[in-house]
Amino acid sequence: MSKRTKTIVLEESVVLFDKRLTEITIREPTCAEFISIGEPQIWARSADGGIFVVEQPAAIKAYLDHCLLIENGSAAFSLLSLRDGKSIKGALLGFFTEAEATTPSSDVGPNSSST
Repeated sequence: MSKRTKTIVLEESVVLFDKRLTEITIREPTCAEFISIGEPQIWARSADGGIFVVEQPAAIKAYLDHCLLIENGSAAFSLLSLRDGKSIKGALLGFFTEAEATTPSSDVGPNSSST
């Protein structure tokens, strides 16, 4: 299992099952989770040729369910402020951005071209 984690200090603490949470740690998804769940974001092309990212909410939720390092992670996530929730989602998506940046070129993503 991946050992890489990110800890997000909450701007607004929450109480989950009589325990006050002031920070939440999320771990990097594993390859098996990636194969099972898929991409949390996909690239799309607009009619005028512009490229944009489309988030996959079901995949993002599945990753959060697996990767939040707290008991009943999805219950805790539902208590968070919008700002804290977006910080945690950003940390999760950051794992994918970092992996993409260090992975040899593939035919996926906005900078890819077909020959």
